[in-house]
Amino acid sequence: MISKPLNETYRPTILIIDDDAHIITLITDVLKHDYTLKALTDATKVMAFVERHPRIDLILLDVMMPQIDGYALCKQLKESPQATAIPIIFLTALESDEEIVKGLRLGAVDYITKPFNIEVLKARVQTHLQLKRFSDSLLEIIEEKEELLIKQSKMATLGEMFENIAHQWKQPLSIISMACNDMEVDHALGTFSAEEAMHQIEVIRRALAQQVTAIDTFRDFIKYTHKPTRFALAALIEECRIFISSKLNAQQIAFDAAIPSELYLHADRSALLQILLNLFSNSIDALHRRTEHRWMHVTCKQEQQTLRIALCDNGGGIHEPHAQKVFEKYYTTKGDSEGSGLGLYMSREIVIKKLHGSLDFHNTDEGVCFVLTLPNHAQEL
Repeated sequence: MISKPLNETYRPTILIIDDDAHIITLITDVLKHDYTLKALTDATKVMAFVERHPRIDLILLDVMMPQIDGYALCKQLKESPQATAIPIIFLTALESDEEIVKGLRLGAVDYITKPFNIEVLKARVQTHLQLKRFSDSLLEIIEEKEELLIKQSKMATLGEMFENIAHQWKQPLSIISMACNDMEVDHALGTFSAEEAMHQIEVIRRALAQQVTAIDTFRDFIKYTHKPTRFALAALIEECRIFISSKLNAQQIAFDAAIPSELYLHADRSALLQILLNLFSNSIDALHRRTEHRWMHVTCKQEQQTLRIALCDNGGGIHEPHAQKVFEKYYTTKGDSEGSGLGLYMSREIVIKKLHGSLDFHNTDEGVCFVLTLPNHAQEL
């Protein structure tokens, strides 16, 4: 990709910022055949221009300008999310080492002294555009790999969800089988009554409703497209509880969620479900270390700009050296056959990229609390 001539498939866009119209004309005459050129003589208009034109590949920036100099403008550009990745080459009549170092430390990639040599200008522009294309290609590869990891993480969650559903079906199916058997026995003994039949039917309905909820959630999770929807947080937490109920019961873990029923979110529901299930699974694994009085609880706190969901347990906490590494890719405290080291790493990545929030933890006297902080899109009915 980077070995192709720059003008063969794509014309990069260069923004020239200089208060001297003669300099802009000279640069334009040199570069116009190979690049798309934009120019500004008023440095105060640059930030607004960059926000309106996101496809800028390189900036040629004069240092000595009225109103705002090139150094100050470079600093503003590097602090802007829209412009931080755009390479900047300074155009300067200042040749001292101190001035050059100052520009490079502010984020510029190079400098060209005035009056400049045309061939040097062309060569440096081409070099930095090629480097940017190479950098952009690497970023695309990284993003593709991260997206693949997210999909793999989702498949792992699907497998765990399916396993939990299979475990959960045993109990309601046994309840349904027993209810049918009781009615059959009552009928054979002549003690069958409408009241008893209605009671057993209600038992069957409750058992089926629980499984319908789990299956609906599983179905929605399979087909989700990361589109934000409005949903009740308490209902989502309850769905998580249903999915892990067989493990909670097997280890005698008390589960409590203090979430207001009227609290609604507008977010990627399935992404949040995936994160919560992973965090609950981690807590269940940690609680293996306790022999009794195991518990997990979920709390929620609304703040002015954020919503904080805390998932806490009394599993002993995360201590050094693990505490500094739990969110690192491929780091696991489990054996190689028991964990990939991607669970917490991917959870944090999904929180950042899909929910635009953060995920952290802190130890308590008894265990650990994972704190999920989301933009405050909570709404009360």
